[in-house]
Amino acid sequence: MFMWWTHQLACQLGIRQFMFSSSGAMAMSIIYSLRQYPLENDDLNDPNRLISLFRIPNSLIYPWWQLQFLCSTHYMERDPISEFLKDGVLVNMASFGLMFNWFSELERVYFDHVMEEAGPDRVWAVDPLQPTEDDSSAKRSGSRPELASDISPWLDTCEDRTVVYVCFGSQAVLNNNQIEEITSRLEKNRAKFLWCVKEAQKDTWREITARYH
Repeated sequence: MFMWWTHQLACQLGIRQFMFSSSGAMAMSIIYSLRQYPLENDDLNDPNRLISLFRIPNSLIYPWWQLQFLCSTHYMERDPISEFLKDGVLVNMASFGLMFNWFSELERVYFDHVMEEAGPDRVWAVDPLQPTEDDSSAKRSGSRPELASDISPWLDTCEDRTVVYVCFGSQAVLNNNQIEEITSRLEKNRAKFLWCVKEAQKDTWREITARYH
């Protein structure tokens, strides 16, 4: 999704170009809406100002500070950089096909929305792609490195719909209070969970979760 310039090249060469997104359809819907319908600069002075994304399903509302990282620059009409970034997102949607490293049932309403924008025969969910067991990148970091596939036997012992997967992506960073609150809620609900934790926060997470065992 970061190689939108290849679309124009593909058109010149007469070949089909596909956009592969490691993010889900909800993220793409938000990014597309922000670039297709740029916010007025007057709306962006207050980081706590609520921004309504009413053009996408569920009319999501976020404070501006949660959306800022998706708009590295404020849009200014006829500004070369602003127009370049806007065109990049719009060109992604104009690709011959859009593939998401995700499964559609998790975000069905947003997949349907992307299909409405791009076309029903041009959008595919290819399910989460994982490295093979002999791939060194498949090993998890930590004091006891292990293959991610080692989790599968434990999951097999759990009943369907009883495990919560917790992950905030590669950009969000939780503070200690947020980690504490999420851990507390999970424990109070006696939920089984898998939590993907950044390496830099591993020790903090262990210290906090240890209080609940």
